[in-house]
Amino acid sequence: MKPIFTSLTITFLFLLNTICLLAQPVIDGVFDGETVWGSPVATADLTPGWANANAKKLYVLQQGSYVYLGAEITASTWMNWAFTIQSKSGGGGYDSWSRSIDYTNANKIDYVFRGHFNGYSEFHTWNGSGWSGVGTAVNATEFAENITAADQNGWVEVRILKSAIGSPALADLQFYITGDQNAHGSFDAVPNDDNATSWNQTANRSPLDNHITGINMGGGPVVTVLPALPTEQQSITITFNATTTALAAATKVYLHAGVSLQHNQHFAFDKVTGNWGQDDGIGEMTLIAPSTWQIVIPNAMTYFGVPVSDDIFGLNFLFRNADGTIKEDNNASNFHNEIDPGNYLVIASPSYSPFMPNTNEDFDVTTISNNTADNWLLEELDVLTGTVLDTLATQTGNDTFDLSLNLSNTSLHRYKVKAFFGAELKTKEFEVLAHNPVIELARPAWTQPGINYHNGNATKATLVLHAPVFTRFYKGNSGPPATPSGTNPTTAKSVVYVVGDFNNWTPSEAYKLYRDRDGWDGTTDADGDGDRGDYWWIEINGLQPGQNYVFQYLMDGALQIADPFATQICDPEDVNIPSSVYPNLPAYPSQAIDRAAVINTVQEVYNWSAPVFSKPSTNNLNIYELHFRDFTEEGTYLAAIDKLDYIQSLGINAIHVMPVSEFEGNSSWGYNPNFYFAADKAYGKSNDLKKFIDECHKRKIQVFNDIVLNHAFLSHPMAKMYWNDATGKPTPDNPWFNEDHKMIAEPAGWWGVDWNHESEHTRYFVDRVLNHWLSEFKFDGFRFDFTKGFGQTAQDPGDPWASSYDQDRVDILKRMVSAMWTNHPGSVAIFEHLAVNAEDKVLADFGISMWSGVGHHNDVKSWVLGWNGDNPNIYDSGIYNAPARNFIFANWISYPESHDEERLGYELMQYFNGPKTTANMVDRLKMGYQFNLMFPGPRMLWQMGELGYDVSINFNGRTGEKPVKWQYFKDPKRIELYNQVRRIFSLRNQYALYTVAPDYGNIGLGSGNITTPRRMMINDGAGHYVISVANLDPAVSHLVTPGFPMNGTWYRYNGTEAEDGTSFAVTSNADTYNLLPSSAYLFTNFPAEKCQLVYKAADAGPGTLRYALSCAQPGDTIRFLYSVLSDTIQLLTALDIDKNVVIEGNADYPMVLSAAQSDRAIHVLPGVSCELSGLNLQGGSNTSGSCIFNEGILIANKIKCTKSGLINPVSLLYNASGATIEYRGQNQIE
Repeated sequence: MKPIFTSLTITFLFLLNTICLLAQPVIDGVFDGETVWGSPVATADLTPGWANANAKKLYVLQQGSYVYLGAEITASTWMNWAFTIQSKSGGGGYDSWSRSIDYTNANKIDYVFRGHFNGYSEFHTWNGSGWSGVGTAVNATEFAENITAADQNGWVEVRILKSAIGSPALADLQFYITGDQNAHGSFDAVPNDDNATSWNQTANRSPLDNHITGINMGGGPVVTVLPALPTEQQSITITFNATTTALAAATKVYLHAGVSLQHNQHFAFDKVTGNWGQDDGIGEMTLIAPSTWQIVIPNAMTYFGVPVSDDIFGLNFLFRNADGTIKEDNNASNFHNEIDPGNYLVIASPSYSPFMPNTNEDFDVTTISNNTADNWLLEELDVLTGTVLDTLATQTGNDTFDLSLNLSNTSLHRYKVKAFFGAELKTKEFEVLAHNPVIELARPAWTQPGINYHNGNATKATLVLHAPVFTRFYKGNSGPPATPSGTNPTTAKSVVYVVGDFNNWTPSEAYKLYRDRDGWDGTTDADGDGDRGDYWWIEINGLQPGQNYVFQYLMDGALQIADPFATQICDPEDVNIPSSVYPNLPAYPSQAIDRAAVINTVQEVYNWSAPVFSKPSTNNLNIYELHFRDFTEEGTYLAAIDKLDYIQSLGINAIHVMPVSEFEGNSSWGYNPNFYFAADKAYGKSNDLKKFIDECHKRKIQVFNDIVLNHAFLSHPMAKMYWNDATGKPTPDNPWFNEDHKMIAEPAGWWGVDWNHESEHTRYFVDRVLNHWLSEFKFDGFRFDFTKGFGQTAQDPGDPWASSYDQDRVDILKRMVSAMWTNHPGSVAIFEHLAVNAEDKVLADFGISMWSGVGHHNDVKSWVLGWNGDNPNIYDSGIYNAPARNFIFANWISYPESHDEERLGYELMQYFNGPKTTANMVDRLKMGYQFNLMFPGPRMLWQMGELGYDVSINFNGRTGEKPVKWQYFKDPKRIELYNQVRRIFSLRNQYALYTVAPDYGNIGLGSGNITTPRRMMINDGAGHYVISVANLDPAVSHLVTPGFPMNGTWYRYNGTEAEDGTSFAVTSNADTYNLLPSSAYLFTNFPAEKCQLVYKAADAGPGTLRYALSCAQPGDTIRFLYSVLSDTIQLLTALDIDKNVVIEGNADYPMVLSAAQSDRAIHVLPGVSCELSGLNLQGGSNTSGSCIFNEGILIANKIKCTKSGLINPVSLLYNASGATIEYRGQNQIE
């Protein structure tokens, strides 16, 4: 009989399943209790460690695809935390953030999930030689903690995909607390372990080895490969268990695989099979069981298309879904399986092919095998057909075959080495291209390094490549003719060819570059300038005008690089750029290696049209920071132009664009630069960027380029020219880059390769970069990224981020900026420096504007979150001449948000002390922005911050693409914030509000004062006062004493249509004002808005068109705020024009003046001159002149008149007897 489930049993099973589904931790920084987590797997002695840190209990829960780790703690906000996992052999023996901590257990640590108690975390994996993942933020959904004060009891929790740690069945675990400096040891741990005994544990590092062992992690093998060590010819079966991975629910799974052909690098993808993101069947796996997939590779040599002369040493692979949006890549390490190549050969010399010796010069040919060969042969082959031309040498036995050759001609030669192992034959081929002695010849005097076009002759171009053989270094701002602080020779290049589309990528004598030693003969310098060359150069002739030619330099036969000064780059990822973004991109040639440069002798000219405009002083800048990729749906230079009217409407007078010079990949923040003279193609063409800047200038908006000169990424040609493959670093004699990073001891700050700013060659390059963007693109200045890294001082582990004062660094930076100001007076320099204040002050007092960094953001966050225990002192971190800072100039850019900080809107929706609603978020942001934007000095907004952008910085990864939220502009509540921000910028632009030292009131109050409303006041010394007040208390109303300096009529503004511009009477300096919870106001003793500005779509009242007409003076122009240009203004009665005015709309926007509820829209009275420009009018009920009834002088300039649908009027525009109408532009009268 079959078993039958009763209804009671079914109900019980349903409830049990429901309980299991609910019993899952919520990653929110709050302990869900042991009913969810179970009992702790480890409990410490509960005695506080160093600095009162206390790691009390460690919890582990594995469920579904995840492992959850949690710890009960006592900690302070400045501390760090870490979970360590050991689950396999190997591992790292030192703290992954370089704290003074060693992992001394026998089995070292494989994974570390760690973070700061400020909402930041990273996940690190030991890669065999170091920690991967350092500097890469973890998505905020994967961790949480609730430490917001000192010595606070709390909780930290994380979740980890089992597949990210190899899906182990068991693991050893530990949790510890440490500090925020590399000198700090372990403050406390669970299980109990060594604690720090001093603030500086550098000489007495904390050893951690007391792990809780054998903890169930719920995993199992994700991947199996059979046979375990296959040969090149064997069938290989790969089985993938996706159960605990992100591909668990995938309906299709693909294998994306490659093989290594290098005997000394088994993890390379030299030959790849699979088309990422394509559902084309190539690599598609078979479902053999639930969430278990399998594929058979019959023969690795044929599957990967490996030539018989090559050998396979490693199989490397990952898995993806059909469209490539989900992958399993072994936590970014990929899966690897060794391959048995059997007998194999390695050509040890020549070390590259084609090898390029001098003619009539002996060169060595050495081949080695992993086993002794019976016989060896060296044959010369026909270059094209591969037919054997001659047998040059033979040998019996041995595992090394060594001989020398000599070529007397410059033809390409092809050779094959054969080795017999019994009946098995193994072969290797190489090519040799001998060259005649390099001709030394001076380059044309008019040229400079890079691509030089010939005026008047579009069939030629002269290429100049600088490969220095000697470098002088200068401390600080010194330079020639001063004595250098040091010198360094660099090994000279032997021969350089140019290969490209113009010569079918074939090196030959005709395309060999001349060598210019700049007067240096090995002993003396003929021209006395100290420059010893080498400048390699060539004139290319016969080019087709207007045609793109892709090319590279081939140096010593082993290296192909693009021109580092190229203004257009071609790379394999160009195929992913839509033609709508960048039409007619040249195809990437198969012969190229990595990035290549583009020559086009007919450079597209941009015709600048913006007139010269008067720029505000640096200290009066209202800056808008934007990232082209995430600013519009299109993510392009051109699309951003459509938002410039909006930006202008905010009162912005400067835009800071995140890096636009060519960077690695197509989707990036841009802080991974590789070519400094090319505008990145992912956003559009160079002329598109110029048009964006031109359109900004038409609106009197400056544009600042975010430039990254602290470091470059590894594909930069100057790094590749002198690179050590063995160490993965620049060579010690690289003329431009340091072998190891200077200044910064913290590995998280070792981005790319480190420019040596004391090198004369780096200085030349930097100066040319700045001049290029200021001259060619008309940028108005730069925001310089991470200038703290520009110094050459040795690392100090006690100062990991090099914040201490460094005079040489100061002098280096002053030299750079002085050169820029000499060449481009008035250009703006903004530093992200973040050193000690003494150094920031020296640079600020030199005239450089300084970023505040995360410190002021955190204080503004404390100001808006509404917790009485937080420290909302925004004075110390926000004001340029606060005692701890004491700048001479108001050039401290203290901002609530930049690209680098978590979005305040998101933080409010997560951590606000009250209902986490959009309305509360906007109200709290208003009080934060209102005060910050009133501070003296440059002010800055991060894009869409004025609309309360509330998507986390960690959405889709810290630097990943973020959703564009322009729909926020249609949200009436968010518009309140926009209105208040716009109003403050408008006041800053109209009045010299810092002529008199501001009254900062009580904005420096610290924690414990949430019931005290805050106030500050600014004025221009001419009777215009602006007072800002806010109630930080999220729950209770409070009276504030604004300190009105004069009696009379005052006006209030809080961004709402109901209250903006309304007035009230002040009778005493002691008058109070009742502030509701979370409310903030601006009070002014004058109307903050010009009456000629229309900022409300209502029929009547302050800010409306009717009100503007009533207060305008004859000859005035009435304009509409951007926010009104998309609205319909319903007129209840006709607008009587009784004075000479211009009403200026914008025909590009859909605003309508509707008389649907009136008889007509506009009545121009006798004797009055009125110009209507760019208006869209809808008629009323009057049959004559239902749009416009003109009895005066009317100028109709690009207007549109339509009927309302109520009636069919005789005329929409009626011109009375004696009245006149002048039509300009395209007018549409229905």
